[in-house]
Amino acid sequence: TQRLSFFPSVLHFVIELGEHKVADIRKLLKNAHKFHLVVGARSSNALKQTPVLHRIAKYFINQILSFCFNQPVKDINSGLRVFNKDAIKNYFSLICDSYSFTASMTLIMLFERKKIKFIPIDYSQRKGKSKIKQFSYSVSFIKSFWVITKHYLISRTRNSYGLSD
Repeated sequence: TQRLSFFPSVLHFVIELGEHKVADIRKLLKNAHKFHLVVGARSSNALKQTPVLHRIAKYFINQILSFCFNQPVKDINSGLRVFNKDAIKNYFSLICDSYSFTASMTLIMLFERKKIKFIPIDYSQRKGKSKIKQFSYSVSFIKSFWVITKHYLISRTRNSYGLSD
């Protein structure tokens, strides 16, 4: 279940109620005024229920992004996040509307050099089985990553040569 809660200038996004604690949501909200994006970073201990290959892929993706953007990326696709809607609303056309919505948003915020904060959170055992199909999610994520990266590469190349869109 995905939910978007609208506040005057902040969106609060939670996937699967019951997996996150109210205290963790409060921690994120306390930092919302200082950052464009505040992400609840699930600890590696909390992700033990995640399949091993998926954990390895997440680790490498987070490490590569941390290196490329010279900023620690702790959990690119955590569903528990609070973000400034004004910082992202112009980019909704680039954001994938499937399960990689959160990863797409994080990637755009990184490219835009927005202020991002990752806050450690607890993550309860999922009740039931995930509906995410790992292969199709991976393909969707790679496609989304490519579209966003291509957009920024083209945009920056045009800007460096003084060309307009």
